[in-house]
Amino acid sequence: MSTNPTNAVAPYSPTRRLRSVIAAVTVCASVLAGCGDGSSDVQATAATATPTPTPTAAGPVVLGKGLIADGVKLDTGGPAEFSVLVRTIPPGGTTGWHTHPGTETSIVTKGEVTVLRAGACKPVVYRVGDGVFVPAGTAHVARNDGAVPAEIVVTYLLKPGAPDRAPAPAAC
Repeated sequence: MSTNPTNAVAPYSPTRRLRSVIAAVTVCASVLAGCGDGSSDVQATAATATPTPTPTAAGPVVLGKGLIADGVKLDTGGPAEFSVLVRTIPPGGTTGWHTHPGTETSIVTKGEVTVLRAGACKPVVYRVGDGVFVPAGTAHVARNDGAVPAEIVVTYLLKPGAPDRAPAPAAC
């Protein structure tokens, strides 16, 4: 067993970063879960965000920050389960058209992704630090039109036991 007599902070490692990423996205999911007003009416909205500087090991890791201009209404109808994952899209790759039975809140952490949504078929490019919110049941696709892999941290808020995604026909 090693000791740290100076109580120095360990260098910021990929493992610590991943834990911080998960914690930050979990907080976002928790905040969004408290935004429900009992209504399940939601509109497809894009979140706008401003990249933030990388903090030191002494502070929290802010991956991105943004505003969902049209507001958020969600209702899980009971208990909710969340999952957080990191998805990498290679250059020229795509997620394919799909939907989620619950909300998706994502943050771009590397590269950039282009998103198209049913009802709003104009492509929107999201870069590092940008947040993306997709309401439940909204068909959408994310693709990487860039030359480097894109990475997004994705949080789903779902009814317990629900699948996190289902294929959907192209909407645009």
